[in-house]
Amino acid sequence: QYPIGALSDKMERRSITNLLTLLTSSIAYLFTLKSQFNFQLETLFFLFGATVMPQYSLVMTHAMDKATQENSSQISSQMLLLYSVGAIFGPVTCGLFIKYLGGNGQSFYLMLIFVLMTLFGIQQRVTRAPVDSDNKEKFKIFPELSPVIFIFKRIKKSIME
Repeated sequence: QYPIGALSDKMERRSITNLLTLLTSSIAYLFTLKSQFNFQLETLFFLFGATVMPQYSLVMTHAMDKATQENSSQISSQMLLLYSVGAIFGPVTCGLFIKYLGGNGQSFYLMLIFVLMTLFGIQQRVTRAPVDSDNKEKFKIFPELSPVIFIFKRIKKSIME
C-alpha cells in the first residue's frame, strides 16, 4: 500500500484508483482462464491482493481531500456504512453468481464489480473537478506506536545484536 499511497500524492488519486480497479478486473478475468493456461495461482492471488488492498484507503483519502472540517466525520461514517453494506450483500450476491455460473462465478462477480467501479471512476473524472494539490493530505507512514513498527524495530534490533 505504501508505494501506491506515495504515488497518489504525486498523481491524482482518481487516476490511481481507476488504474487499480481496471487491473483488478483484468486479474479477476485471468482467474476464469486458469484452466486454459498454466497460470500460477499464487502469483494471481498476490497481484489481486496488491491491487485490491489499497483501494479503500485511496477512495477514503480522496473523499477526505474533498471534505471540510465540518463534514469530515459524516463523510467518514457514510463511507464506513457503504463498506459495511458491501460486506453484507457482496458474499450473498457472489454466492448467486457461483450458483448460476458455476466455479467461475466468483471471478465473474469480482470482474463485474471492479468494471463497474472503473466506469464510475471514469464518470467522476469526466464530471467533477480534481482536488487542488493544496488541499491534498500528504502520505504519511503509520505512527511510531503502531504494533507493526514495534515488531520491525524488535526484528531489526535482534538482527543487529
